[in-house]
Amino acid sequence: MSNNEVCSSRVSVLLNLLISDVDFGLGILGKLKKGGSFEVVQSEVAPRDWEVSLLDVNISGRALFFHTIGEQQHEVKSQFKPVPSGLSLAQAASMVAKNSKQGARQ
Repeated sequence: MSNNEVCSSRVSVLLNLLISDVDFGLGILGKLKKGGSFEVVQSEVAPRDWEVSLLDVNISGRALFFHTIGEQQHEVKSQFKPVPSGLSLAQAASMVAKNSKQGARQ
């Protein structure tokens, strides 16, 4: 590979299922319960530009003796589009607001 080439090896999907309880600090600091899962998917939205397109988390457990952990999250991101270079923050906010209004009408 030449110095100008970029390695394209990338983990695009990470999927995990806890098959047993996971203890932190011998269970004193925390514990994640068996059966929890998470999935992360990255998509190439432009050449050499990768973004998280799916995040799915379902875990439960406890931290520091009594604090209960319960995280259920499902995020899907799509329709990535390039924006003009040199776009100001105000212009970007206007674009987002416009697209949000159009999405609400559909």
